[in-house]
Amino acid sequence: MNRTLKRDITDEQMRAYEEDGVVLIRGALDEEWVKRVREAMERCYENPTPWGQNVNAAGTPGRMLFDIYMWTQSPDLRALAFESPLPQIVATFMRSKTVNLL
Repeated sequence: MNRTLKRDITDEQMRAYEEDGVVLIRGALDEEWVKRVREAMERCYENPTPWGQNVNAAGTPGRMLFDIYMWTQSPDLRALAFESPLPQIVATFMRSKTVNLL
């Protein structure tokens, strides 16, 4: 699993984030991370925390789960938060040396 971003964030991506507040970073997570997170989310759907709830309207396609503090319950989501490239990406866009997880 990749722990750092495979390529630098471009000036164009930085401008897009600063103007729009969002930017798509393709390939930020390798296939191993994607598989691990998908499996973790399946477990979260099956066993939400006491605060978890399905927020998908009845009869509509897809699934949407609201839950909080899932990283404290799931080693895989904790790894995503602390060991994946995501903190590095967030810190870069925020022009910060640190990122606090709330």
